Amino acid sequence: MSYDYSTDEAVLANRIISSLNEYLAIDPQAIHSLIEYRVPTNQALTDHPSVQVNAEGEVPVVGLLGILNGIVGVIPGSEVGYITAVFDDDNGKLLRFELSKPGAYSK
Repeated sequence: MSYDYSTDEAVLANRIISSLNEYLAIDPQAIHSLIEYRVPTNQALTDHPSVQVNAEGEVPVVGLLGILNGIVGVIPGSEVGYITAVFDDDNGKLLRFELSKPGAYSK
């Protein structure tokens, strides 16, 4: 399935991605820490249609990337937010931000 990346949401996501990558280049440690940080959230935010919430054990948590994806929205026909953080599989280092590719990641 192909996705339309010319929508207003995709354009906004690309602007955010560009900024995040700029900030990552300036201070990789700070941006990595912000992206990794999660806080417990309530059921109402967990049920929001575009905010990306994960579970740590039985507790739903949300981070900065989940909120940014909530602002932009999910890619139509998927449950995936437009913005993805890419990490090095070997050392866990945050490498970059990019447009999501639905089906390539687990939510």
